[in-house]
Amino acid sequence: MKTFPALLLGIFWICTASNAQCPTGPVLLTTQTQVNAFPTNFPGCTYLNVRFEVAGSGITDLTPLDQLTGSSNNFYINFNPDLTSLSGLENITEVLGDLTIQANHALTNLQGLEGLVIADRLLKVENNNGLLSLDGLTAGGILTNVGSLVVIENDALTDMWTVFDNLETVDEYILFNKNFSLTSINTMNNLTSVGWYLSIEENTALTSLDAFNNLTEVGLLGATWDFEVNKHPNLTTLNDFSNLSLIGKNFSIANNMALTEMSFPNLSSIGGFMAITSNIALTSLTGLGDFALPNGPLLSRATRRCRNVRRWVFALIWI
Repeated sequence: MKTFPALLLGIFWICTASNAQCPTGPVLLTTQTQVNAFPTNFPGCTYLNVRFEVAGSGITDLTPLDQLTGSSNNFYINFNPDLTSLSGLENITEVLGDLTIQANHALTNLQGLEGLVIADRLLKVENNNGLLSLDGLTAGGILTNVGSLVVIENDALTDMWTVFDNLETVDEYILFNKNFSLTSINTMNNLTSVGWYLSIEENTALTSLDAFNNLTEVGLLGATWDFEVNKHPNLTTLNDFSNLSLIGKNFSIANNMALTEMSFPNLSSIGGFMAITSNIALTSLTGLGDFALPNGPLLSRATRRCRNVRRWVFALIWI
């Protein structure tokens, strides 16, 4: 009877001592010296419960951080102009806060994030000017759900080649915007739902999607603008959303100057309005499904040129 409480006390002391080796306040590492000192300052610390950021010129090596396995808070690798690799982050399996990789202009891929299983809130890859591919991210094939996914303003990124093919749901939103060298998205083919909205906008080199083949619903949790594919001067066809059936609010296909063909054959419900505007090469809307619109469609410029538009569309214009 005397040894059992003592054993519990011993376990409590060990756990407390272990936790005490982790930082108790926000961490900002701005020099390579600080990165190198992390395992010395926090020996045995594997899981972070505080905001953690690496941000500074001259930082080139993250391998001193290889003891880390996850974080319950935000985790940022931002504004490191000399960083060429994410090696050292391979053991991280979950980030329950925001995970952002931003403004690391010497980074060419995301190798080092192979172990990531859970990105619970926001996964953002933004403004990495030298990033050629997303290779490394979800390379283990085990990331099936993220809170929100943002890939924006990565000027050298040319494609996404299956990197997100194991994603099944995105709880809030997806933004694939202003990646000016992106020619094809070719991924997301196991994704079935996006809770808030999906925005694919101003990827000016984009010629095809080859993606989203199993997506069935967008925006059923509510947002201002639920589905948009806008401002792609080189996109010629939009036939990738063959299983999309439900859109919680609004639908926009706009300013795709080379678009000649679009198809949404299973679309059955749009909760807001439809805007198909300024697609000047589009001559047919026969690929749309049969559905009712509470506010009617907004059709302009491109639609006035269409020679083959379903009769029900003309009827709804006047609603």
